[in-house]
Amino acid sequence: MTLGNKIQEIRLAKGLSQEQFGELLDTTRQTVSKWELDQVVPDVRKIIAISRLSGVSLDELLLKATNFETEGVPLSGGVYGKSTAEILETVRLALEYYAEGMRRAETDEDRKNLPHAGGKDTGDPQKDIPDIQKICELSKIWKEAAYNFAFWDKVELDWDAEFKKALERVLATKDIREYYRELKRFMVLLNDGHTEVSFPNWMYQDPEYYSMLPLFFGKFGDRIAVVLVSEAYRDRIPLYSTLLRIDGQDVLEYIREKCYPYFWHANEAACGLSVLQGLVYGPHGSGAVYTFEKDGREFELRLEREDPSKIVWRSLELPFSNDDPPGTISSSESHKVFFADGGIAVIRMSSFADNTMHEKIWKCFDELKGAKGYIVDVRGNTGGNSGNADMVASLFIDGDFRSCYAETQVYEPTIKAWSVFREDFKGLSPAEAQERYADDDFGLKSYRMLHSMNYVNDGGNPVTNIAPGKLDGPVVVLMNESTISAAEDFIDVMKQYTDAVFVGTSTAGTSGQPLCGTLESGGFYRICTRRCIAQNGEDIYNRGFTPDIRIRPTVEEFAAGRDVVFEKGLEVLKTKIG
Repeated sequence: MTLGNKIQEIRLAKGLSQEQFGELLDTTRQTVSKWELDQVVPDVRKIIAISRLSGVSLDELLLKATNFETEGVPLSGGVYGKSTAEILETVRLALEYYAEGMRRAETDEDRKNLPHAGGKDTGDPQKDIPDIQKICELSKIWKEAAYNFAFWDKVELDWDAEFKKALERVLATKDIREYYRELKRFMVLLNDGHTEVSFPNWMYQDPEYYSMLPLFFGKFGDRIAVVLVSEAYRDRIPLYSTLLRIDGQDVLEYIREKCYPYFWHANEAACGLSVLQGLVYGPHGSGAVYTFEKDGREFELRLEREDPSKIVWRSLELPFSNDDPPGTISSSESHKVFFADGGIAVIRMSSFADNTMHEKIWKCFDELKGAKGYIVDVRGNTGGNSGNADMVASLFIDGDFRSCYAETQVYEPTIKAWSVFREDFKGLSPAEAQERYADDDFGLKSYRMLHSMNYVNDGGNPVTNIAPGKLDGPVVVLMNESTISAAEDFIDVMKQYTDAVFVGTSTAGTSGQPLCGTLESGGFYRICTRRCIAQNGEDIYNRGFTPDIRIRPTVEEFAAGRDVVFEKGLEVLKTKIG
């Protein structure tokens, strides 16, 4: 379900016309229509207002929308430069709106009736899960993955045996948070970035379960640094202090032991957001002793998780401006087009969810074609619609092309029924079967069907190039570990059909089509059903596409306002231009 679908669902559930819904949000009927058609993405304030009006959390609106594929709220690890500034601003706005609403609630009853607090607009949350429901929900996840998961040949796992182990753990849980953490632990075994379980919406808004430390971290490689702090700690925790230890344990060891069991982490560089959430959020009153370092001096503090509505945040002092850069010729929530020094055009895209973004960029063609070179910046691009990515890529490609090569399961139960009696299949690994039945297509198909790994290549999507023309000149593409999903499909096309130079760090290594569903207890799950394949033969599963020039920003460079990846891109282009 896209963000537009979710907004329409919210409006219809409240029995409102587009005009009435627009009035509540101080906007027009036409704008609401464009939101629902996914032609325009609401700005940050409007998304927060929709969340508060409907009781649907920001996580559900953005993280679970299929055209907002990953990642998230509140702070994206690894995103650098302009993207980081935008995300930090979103964090600040979200916290301000949340706190404002909660402070207006003067009584417990008022607080209960706030839309985002699981009150009258959302129904009473289910906190006690009976055993039979636990069994059914775990079984649903197990079944859907068994028949639909896209990477069974990539994981060495007895799924049935793991189901039995998880069932014992799930039945032993004492509360809903513990229950959902066990569901998460089970799904993480599949080792895929588009496969996960999420808490029910109301839990993200209930401080009993989802309180936070009085600070936010940013992830810079292996360094975890403070990028936002509350007023109460502004004099005790300097910005950009590095987190060293938690309760005396090295922070990286702590992350691997306490955080990794509950979210995808096969590509450690790409799971920065999940790491930060795992460190910051938790039950109300939980805490630890945190050891920091700043300017060579170590210091430690005991910090406890607090109700987010009660935290007053230090004014955000960003090293980067959110304003349009000088020379901007096109701008929206998801893109900016501007000219840098030396006649170099920059196309920066934070998402491919806007179905009209390519048209806005195409309108700049006459100005863009006069540029000496091009920087295409997809760092922190969380994906969306691969078709939109193709439309932008077509500006740099001669003629038609193909994109999104992928494989998905094809299931024929009769062949599986025949295969269960084949003694020659017993004990064979996928690699051994591939070798043994290399000249026996039906034998190989039967083995794969028996093990739910009969994947068929779809041959990619043919793309008719209808761009207004081709932009000639050297191209640099900037990417990082937060370049995800449809943004990786964009990288794939640019690598295959252009001579662009790729600068930054490897992408996330997770792209595909998730099967999404909800659980009776209110949670959400998704299971990847389609696995994308690089056209250049690169193994991108949990690795991502590799850059030609690898460069990773440091916290010191970020604090100083330097975007060293962008600087390197300019340097490469100027060398090519001569």
